[in-house]
Amino acid sequence: MNNIAQRLIILLLSAALLGGCVTESKRMDADKRQKLADIHYRLGVDALGKQGMLPKAFKELLRSDELRPNQPQVLDALAYAWLLRGDFKKSEQFYRKAIRYGGAAATHNNYANLLNHLKRYAEAEAEARKALDDPTYPNQDLA
Repeated sequence: MNNIAQRLIILLLSAALLGGCVTESKRMDADKRQKLADIHYRLGVDALGKQGMLPKAFKELLRSDELRPNQPQVLDALAYAWLLRGDFKKSEQFYRKAIRYGGAAATHNNYANLLNHLKRYAEAEAEARKALDDPTYPNQDLA
């Protein structure tokens, strides 16, 4: 084998090895982003339950959504945060988005609660019934 052919083979093997490292690195980055998004979500939900921590809740939940967009549980929590802030329009936007991205029975129940606040009772009943359609939903009595 001549010198040029050997260099070409070495170059191709090196590129293949480096390509594998980049793919593994990207996967690890995705895992890290997932873990960070989960941590920010938990911090945000925890802050939602504490007096005076609504700004912290927004900060953490928005960061979670930035790291891993369109996670139904994060969107549901953001909808609830907007509800607590009194912005029913934004709250509804986030509940609808959470449902669009696979929100579970709890999201339908929470959205029904918002619709009750808005005195849109027929829509609220429809959303509550969607929550009740899930036999595994543990809060059937709330729906």
